Order: sequence, then structure tokens, then C-alpha cells
Amino acid sequence: MTRHVWVRDGGSWMHGGTYLVVRRIRLLLDTWDRIDVSPPRRRWSVADSARHDRLDAAPDAHASLAAPVAETERILRRSYAYDAGADPNGLLDAGLIFICFQGDPRRQFVPIQRRLAQRDALNAFSQHTASAVFACPPAPPAGSWIGAGLFE
Repeated sequence: MTRHVWVRDGGSWMHGGTYLVVRRIRLLLDTWDRIDVSPPRRRWSVADSARHDRLDAAPDAHASLAAPVAETERILRRSYAYDAGADPNGLLDAGLIFICFQGDPRRQFVPIQRRLAQRDALNAFSQHTASAVFACPPAPPAGSWIGAGLFE
């Protein structure tokens, strides 16, 4: 956590804080359900991943591209499923809310995101509908308030 999540710029008002990236990713499940999964390709589920020590994935697979290439790319991440029902065209509006925390989005999140944008085979079945980056200042000392360091 100290090396990858918390900001370590001692002179900055963000020292001890973190940056949060949030993305809303719609999964185009109607398209996904129509793909051919004949050998050697197959769909992997969360249960499949839990049964294997490591996932042997193709070079253009999301799991391969999202994995950190360098130690500096490690982030704390989590996805949450959402289901907003049907859109005006009658298609399912469902997918993931992806969140990740890191000390420096430019050095950590951006390189991963560039790889995914360029080569991820999952791009054909996903649509990013919203993104945001938030600066989360550190917890205030006793008797102070969040963000007080901005005014010192």
C-alpha cells in the first residue's frame, strides 16, 4: 500500500492521500453472446480463474494486458457489476463500475489503460460510458479538516 497506493510527495498537500479512478464500462452482452467459442477459444468465468493458479491468456486478452508490466504499474483495483435494465433500444445496459487507487495515475493507471485501448480483444464487447479521476487527500490530523493542507 505504501509503495503503490499512497501519495509519497512529502511537500505536497496530497502526501498520504491517494488518487481514485472510476470508470463505468458497459458490456455489450448481446454481441458477446453471439461469438463463436469453438476450440481453442473459450469463455472464462470467475470460477475458472479460481480453479487455476494462473490464467494462460492470449497476448490480446484483457487479463494479459491489464497485468502490470513494471513494478510501478501496480494499483489497488476492484470492479462492481451493475445492471440498469434495458436501454431505449431494448438492449441490456449492464456492465462494470471499475475503481482503482494509486499514488500516481500518470505512472500507474495510464500505461495500463494505453495497452488496453490499443490491443484488448475485449474492446469489441465493451463501451466506456464515463470516467473520472479524484484526488483523495489524506485523513486530517485531530482538530483539523479534510483539505486543510490546501490553505497552509
